[in-house]
Amino acid sequence: MSASSPATADTEAQATASVPAQEAADLDERGSRNNRLFHIVWLVLPAVAIGLSLVLEIRDGTQVIVPVLNQPLPELCTFRRLLGIECAGCGLTRSFISIGHLRLADAWHYHPAGLFLYALAAFQLPYRCVQLWRVSRGQSELRLGKSENTVIFALALLLLAVWIVRIWTRILV
Repeated sequence: MSASSPATADTEAQATASVPAQEAADLDERGSRNNRLFHIVWLVLPAVAIGLSLVLEIRDGTQVIVPVLNQPLPELCTFRRLLGIECAGCGLTRSFISIGHLRLADAWHYHPAGLFLYALAAFQLPYRCVQLWRVSRGQSELRLGKSENTVIFALALLLLAVWIVRIWTRILV
């Protein structure tokens, strides 16, 4: 066992103490973490979704086509493949593509929540840019307050309501 010098012990204590100090420095006055990567991810994901909605096409109302390859994408819904009924999100991809091509009636037909989700995705682009700008300048993030939770709750209710209506109409037909 080697004995450590007092200078080494002080240095180790300072290094250990600086970790909580650095974590505290990463927190703004509201106690939230200014996470640059989080905002980058939530900027890129909607940008890619909106970009793809402008590029992809729909064939026969059921297939999503990659234009350059002229090939349909495989069906992604495991729920529909296994159970034979649509899930709460079925039709959202085709709805997004329809919105990207300004066919709003088709978008509504594929999934009514698609209009709301597309608007939410479009809102993310400037919102995340502002958040990144604020974080890069050492400012605290903007907070939307309770509206963030309200939007998420409303989205979940909308998806559930559309799904129930679709299942109910299938049963009646």
